[in-house]
Amino acid sequence: MLKSKIRWRLLPLLLSCIPVLGAAPGELPIAKLVQISETVILDGRMQEAFWEKIPEQYLRHAVGRRIAPLQDTSFKIAYTSDFLLVGIRCAEQEMDKLSFRAEQRDDAQVCSDDSVEFLLQPGNGFYYQFAVNAGGMVYDGRRPDAEGITAAQMQGGLLWDGAWEAMVHRDRDYWSAELRIPFAILDLGIGGTDVWRMNLGRTESRLGYSSWAPVEKGFHDLPRYGELQGLQLDRNFYCLDLSQVQMPELCVGSNRLALSIPCKIASGQFQLRHSLRIWQPGLLPERRQVAPLLTVENGRVTVKMDLNISHPEILQECILEICDMDGRSLGSLTHLFWPPKPLKISLPWSFFLSADRALSVLCQLQISPNSTPAALQLQLYRKGWTLPTLKKHVSLREPGASTHILPLRKLPETGEYQLQWKLDFPGADEPSQGTESFFFLK
Repeated sequence: MLKSKIRWRLLPLLLSCIPVLGAAPGELPIAKLVQISETVILDGRMQEAFWEKIPEQYLRHAVGRRIAPLQDTSFKIAYTSDFLLVGIRCAEQEMDKLSFRAEQRDDAQVCSDDSVEFLLQPGNGFYYQFAVNAGGMVYDGRRPDAEGITAAQMQGGLLWDGAWEAMVHRDRDYWSAELRIPFAILDLGIGGTDVWRMNLGRTESRLGYSSWAPVEKGFHDLPRYGELQGLQLDRNFYCLDLSQVQMPELCVGSNRLALSIPCKIASGQFQLRHSLRIWQPGLLPERRQVAPLLTVENGRVTVKMDLNISHPEILQECILEICDMDGRSLGSLTHLFWPPKPLKISLPWSFFLSADRALSVLCQLQISPNSTPAALQLQLYRKGWTLPTLKKHVSLREPGASTHILPLRKLPETGEYQLQWKLDFPGADEPSQGTESFFFLK
């Protein structure tokens, strides 16, 4: 899955080559899972009665120069037939000094803020990173389950996005978080072992780092991870392999999807659900069902649907979820993207002479191919005038670059001019428009 705009940096949370203090020799830690059937209200508070039945684990290992963590951090893990639930409590003596500056999902600043990270190895060849800061902003990634991965692989892990949820609560002397991680996002359809391993880390922006597992090379030190025990899960239920499926680039307009997904079973029918929204932190939106039902053909499930994108240059989230006929999720695909501006217009110069004869208007149309032809209106004004001195209408029949010529001889006098443009195309909620200025010497 590709993100259409990447602004991330290589992570400070790698903490590579940083020793761990207070890590006693011996066996690696074990976290016991407890299965629950109660309704979960995800609000970061961990107030439901079932939390009292779950064993509490503490982060005992300091990463860096401290002898031991200075403030308590504890967590509990439960699961249902559909998801993992992680509850984390962070004692904090200076709540007014908490740092949560990250303003965008997957910004590396999330992991430099006061934050917690849950790192999970489900035994399928990948490990997953789920982080949330004290303000509720999230960060996630998927990387190869191997030692010594490169910086490019670490950075490339950010191209993965998951449909998981995190909610945060801040109190007088602590802050807490609840993470709900569906099994359907963990690529269990590619198989693997039944041994799950994990780590949980905390970043205190003023004090440093602490870890549950006795890691020696930072939070991503996989051989030092502890074991997650007690999970009773049928991997065969997850018969779809979405790990290599890639979403196409999405632009404003009507986008046609055609995805082919490997399936382990020979026949069957599935429901397709989806949601599309401007991304925001917190709980995920409800997915709506898309007709018709999906079927298995030649070991693959084909998804075909149209996505109508209305908002350019803002982070959006598309979730595709494939469910069995009882509504249980078999696999989920999340795609975050920044649709480009529908039209970019530029002029070769900002100053023109009569001898130039013509004004070349350079256009770059960036809408979906299914939304063409687009109607482009060009109007040239003498600055301060209300009526245009020149008009031109152009039909743009396909996305890409084009050049359109306006004669300069029709401009009446020396001065500043404005080129106003308006683009209208099928499926647009409203026209896209803008202005370019230049000076003309007659």
